[in-house]
Amino acid sequence: MILQDFTRTKIYIDKIKTKIPNSYCSYPDDLPYFTNKIGVQIWRHSDGLGLQFSGKLFVMPNSLGAITIENADQIAEVIEQKTNVKIDSDYLLKEAPIYEVHLKTDIYTEEEKLEDYLSDIREVAKAETDKYDVYRYDDVVYEKGLQVLSKPSSLAVVPKAKKNERFAIYIKGAEIRASEDREYRQQLDHGFLVQTDRILRFELQLRSFDDMRKFCGIRKYDIPCLMDILKSDRNPVYNKFCELVDNEMKVKDED
Repeated sequence: MILQDFTRTKIYIDKIKTKIPNSYCSYPDDLPYFTNKIGVQIWRHSDGLGLQFSGKLFVMPNSLGAITIENADQIAEVIEQKTNVKIDSDYLLKEAPIYEVHLKTDIYTEEEKLEDYLSDIREVAKAETDKYDVYRYDDVVYEKGLQVLSKPSSLAVVPKAKKNERFAIYIKGAEIRASEDREYRQQLDHGFLVQTDRILRFELQLRSFDDMRKFCGIRKYDIPCLMDILKSDRNPVYNKFCELVDNEMKVKDED
């Protein structure tokens, strides 16, 4: 069933946070303190720029967009087009330290079963109460100011021992509807937007060098950079998912 899609090892990144020193970027004197465009946010420091970018840089009418090994060398160019900030591409890809990364896998499945998947995963994770805090969030629908529907739309599983790792599982369509980023939604075809209610996203959010090294197979003392993550031969999202389920759940679709 859904686990068959997890067997791929290609890395898909939803979001990256890093910092670019002044020596590796240039920008207009009147660049605002904070710049927010589709897929990129930039904030100024005295010694450089804070930079956060996402797969939305590559959104298309029939694609949510993702950072991949195939489009990585286009990131600096697209950021410049959107913000007038020029960033050294080699530095961005091979040297800039990654302070946060969201790794994703999107699964297309039957819409009526999405809530069942979320419920099953939640119960498995809750059984490990000594290891994880499990949070549930609902997609609430209103008509004329009255709540007419409330159903589970996402889970967040956070290890008790370290709060800089988060495993989120959510219905992508619900997240898009809840987003305040109307401009992003307008980039998507209506037909495809409807289909996002069938997308279950599994997202591993890492906020420490140690966790990036662990899940992406990066050498112990290396500072993770974007290409280290994109060239990883590991399957971080699947491996994290397997931490939450027993062996029976892992193999039942292979029988």
